[in-house]
Amino acid sequence: MAPYVAALGRVAHSWNYLQEALGQLFCGVTGLESVVGEAIWHSTTNDRAQREMLRAAIMASTQERLAVELPKAKDDIKWLLDRADSVAEQRNTAIHAPMSLVLGNKEIELHPLAYHGNPRARKLVGKDILTEFDWYEKCADALTDFARAARRAIAGDSAPWPEKPQMPRLQQRKNKPLRHKSDAELDRLRP
Repeated sequence: MAPYVAALGRVAHSWNYLQEALGQLFCGVTGLESVVGEAIWHSTTNDRAQREMLRAAIMASTQERLAVELPKAKDDIKWLLDRADSVAEQRNTAIHAPMSLVLGNKEIELHPLAYHGNPRARKLVGKDILTEFDWYEKCADALTDFARAARRAIAGDSAPWPEKPQMPRLQQRKNKPLRHKSDAELDRLRP
């Protein structure tokens, strides 16, 4: 299970960085200093509610810098939030889908436990889990980079408004068996 657990951890780690970058963007959009803005951002522990705060802030913003100097900012931040909502769904699927190792064609295979009806597990049936999770991680990372660049542009650090990133594409294959790995191979996989 080591490769699965490592991939799952990378998904969660990338998601956490994305959510923090959105919090910093919230501070920039609202014009609040970081201590106050981040206190407001973290006043709720619900990631979706935090993203809705940012969505409301960008829609209500009357900052001249956003309206005049960065005319793409509002639409691009709405785009960012829509993509973040999609990545949140991916992250939730990864975190909440029960998985198991089963003996396949003479090899051990990783499979989602969907036979009890778990909707998250059903979304992963027939997919190469490690490839899927790698894609989730890369999507979160691309959005994090964009959110950070947008924050720098809003702050007026002479940074231009960033171009929306080309989102990573999924190169999905059928379930790939997990073979037993030697201790040396497992050590190379560990972060």
